[in-house]
Amino acid sequence: MKTPEPPCTEIILSKGNDYCLEFLHAEEVDRKTISHRVSIPVFSPTGEYVGEKEDIQEETLILYRTKFSVPEAINPLTRKNHAKLAWIQFVCPSTGTNYLISTSPSFDNMIEHR
Repeated sequence: MKTPEPPCTEIILSKGNDYCLEFLHAEEVDRKTISHRVSIPVFSPTGEYVGEKEDIQEETLILYRTKFSVPEAINPLTRKNHAKLAWIQFVCPSTGTNYLISTSPSFDNMIEHR
């Protein structure tokens, strides 16, 4: 038996994250910018490793949720059905890839996701 795709997967693949959120009338619930301290390897002009350089990278996490509940949807935290749909959107600081990840609609702010 094939595992069903998460809601919005086909829309995201064909039209993108923003279209999925617009199509489902998802609203922004919370937005947080988080700073990460990262170590970046440094190499000489000849390609020899010479050490690490500290840097700060920031990423913005956005929590979205639908206004309506979906009878078939199950909240992963409460295991109750007839749940709203929710996602976290972020851009990976190192690759620049835009992600829209399903999450529990129980969350009201991004601090709970850290």
